[in-house]
Amino acid sequence: MNQNSLKIKRLVGIASLLTIACVLQGISGFIQFGPFNITLALLLPLIVGAILYGPTGGAILGLGIGFIVLASGQATIFLAINPLATVFLCLVKTAVAGLISGLIFQKMYKKNLKYAVALSSIAAPIVNTGIFAVGVGIFFQKWLIEAAGGNNPLVHLFTVIIGTNFLVEFIANVVLAPTALYIIRIVTRNYNLGITLEDSYIDQKNK
Repeated sequence: MNQNSLKIKRLVGIASLLTIACVLQGISGFIQFGPFNITLALLLPLIVGAILYGPTGGAILGLGIGFIVLASGQATIFLAINPLATVFLCLVKTAVAGLISGLIFQKMYKKNLKYAVALSSIAAPIVNTGIFAVGVGIFFQKWLIEAAGGNNPLVHLFTVIIGTNFLVEFIANVVLAPTALYIIRIVTRNYNLGITLEDSYIDQKNK
C-alpha cells in the first residue's frame, strides 16, 4: 500500500470516528450528572482513535471533538464569560487527552495489549478532566468563587462542578475497556482503515 493511499484511509477512519462522536454527542445531551453533560460519549471514539491511529491521530480526533463540544452549546456558560479561553480550553483538553492516550498505548501495547487498552482508556478522562479543572482555576477564577457561594472554590470545583461527572466517566471507561478492545480487534481484522498496528500484534495472545 502506498503512502498516499494509507493517509487517505487514515483520514477516512478518523472522519468516521468524528461522525460517531457527533451522533453520540446528541445522545449524551440527555445524560447529565451535576451541572454539565458527561463527555463519555465523546471520549469513547477518542480512545479508540488514539489506539488505532496513535498519538497524532488521537490529538487530531481530540481537536475535532473539541469543536463538537463548542458547537453543541455545552460550553455556553464559559463562552459568555471568556470566549477565547473557552475555545482554547475545549480544544486543548481533548487534544491532549487523545495524545496522551495514544502515547500510553504506543509505549505499552507490545508488553500487554489488555493493560495498554485499559490504561489508555483510564488516562483519557483523567487528562481531560484535569486540564478542565486547571483551566477553570486559571481563566474562570472569579466565576468559580461566585459559584462556590462562600465555600472553598477548589472544593466546590471538585465536588460539585466535576465530582459525579468525572466518577461516571472514569468508571465507565474502566468497564468499557474490554469493549474497546473487542471493537479494535473487529475493525483491524475486517477493515483496512490505514491502521498502523500489525495484524500479528492484534491477534497475539497476551502473556
